[in-house]
Amino acid sequence: MKLFKGKNMLDERQEQELLHIEKRGFWILYIMLAVALLVEMCLGFTWRQVAAEGICFFGISVYIVGSCIYKGIWDRKLKPDGRTNLLVSLAGGIVSATVTTVMTAVRYPVEGHRLMQAVLTFAINFVSTFMLCMVLLTFCTSIYRHRAKELEERDPEE
Repeated sequence: MKLFKGKNMLDERQEQELLHIEKRGFWILYIMLAVALLVEMCLGFTWRQVAAEGICFFGISVYIVGSCIYKGIWDRKLKPDGRTNLLVSLAGGIVSATVTTVMTAVRYPVEGHRLMQAVLTFAINFVSTFMLCMVLLTFCTSIYRHRAKELEERDPEE
């Protein structure tokens, strides 16, 4: 997609440097947006107040995952296997459960049985998020493997 038509005025070195700058800028923005969403949710913001940021965050996430799978790219350092899926799902479950537990404690302070309620909230959210992440990662891994195999078998002249 060309946003601005015209001749590229950069040499190869400058083009590579610009790509690195854009990559760093994207990931800084992506992480800052994720942190902003987490902080806002922990502070008790309503879904309406974080909807625009959430739509942007999840939209770009879907775009990145879809584009990488389409091009046959998984990750620079992580392998598309069960162990990686397990570790990433555990991390996602812990982060999600922690944010939900803090969010619930801020919104609905209860005098009695607060610890038991927090543990139960954490456990339910952890298990559900872990399982959802594991299923989605396993699904994406199988699609990636199928797509990578398809790209490898494709005629190089195409």
